[in-house]
Amino acid sequence: MIDFEVLAAFAILGLMMVLAFKGGRNNPVTTGRLANDLHKTKNKLMVIAKELEEAATKADLEALRLEITGSATSVEVKALSDKVTTVCTKVDGIEKAADRTEEAVQRIEGFLIKKALGS
Repeated sequence: MIDFEVLAAFAILGLMMVLAFKGGRNNPVTTGRLANDLHKTKNKLMVIAKELEEAATKADLEALRLEITGSATSVEVKALSDKVTTVCTKVDGIEKAADRTEEAVQRIEGFLIKKALGS
């Protein structure tokens, strides 16, 4: 006949099986569904990562902002102002030299005309 120890072992084994199946039913997400959700999330994450790789960097955005607004710093404005002043000074000097050259050419022309007419 079946001995008490064997009966107790079967009872304990049966109780463990019942508890294991009950615990498994309490799990609302099955392993297959969880793997499927994880796969979908991974794909979405890969799409987002690809979009971020194609996105502009902060430096690119700052350069674009400066280009659009056209704003320059006061240092840049001062440097450009100094360059404009220098160019204006050079143009004034060239204009004075051109005036002197024209006066000299007119004097030479007048001298040559007088000499040609025999005066």
